[in-house]
This record gives sequence, structure tokens and C-alpha cells, in this order.
Amino acid sequence: MNFGFYMMKSWLIMELPDGQIFTYHSDPDTPPPSKEDMKTRPKSTLVRTPHDYSSIASARPVDRDLPVPCAPARQYNRWEALAQLLENSRRCSRDNTNTFAPT
Repeated sequence: MNFGFYMMKSWLIMELPDGQIFTYHSDPDTPPPSKEDMKTRPKSTLVRTPHDYSSIASARPVDRDLPVPCAPARQYNRWEALAQLLENSRRCSRDNTNTFAPT
């Protein structure tokens, strides 16, 4: 089974501004590890939260446009909604506005 260039599996869970939950699994047949599984693995689990990152570094402006992730073939409307949210966020940051106004 191919897990991509780095041979990693990934799981992502996000809550969209409208409250909808968005999930991504790089291998849909492999569920995310449970808390118990993460405790018993031979390698320790790394957990990060926003508090782990310096607010100064995250507040620094970006000198160039960051690429927006793009799936070659979006199978669900949620991919389209996520892409639109990312584009809106990118547009707002480019315009130096602090408000988020979804379309």
C-alpha cells in the first residue's frame, strides 16, 4: 500500500466556521490511532497545540503568497468548501484585513 512520498499516514479533523466537521484520512481503510494506542506505541507520540508555538513567529507577515493546497479531483462538496475557505482567508490576509467574510 502506498502512503505517499514520506511513507506516512495522516489524519486531520477540523471544525469549519459553520460548525461542520471536516475529516481527512490518507488511508481511508486505517482508522486514526486511539489514545490508548498512542500510549502503547514503541515511539512516543508528539502532541502540539497553539501554545507550543511562539505568538511572535505566527504573527510575523509572510513575504510571499503561500500555495493553496489543491486536490486534483475533488470528490465531495466539502473539498470545494474547504478550498473556498482557504482562498478567502488568503485573500483577506493579502488585503491586510482582519475580518473573515465567507462567500
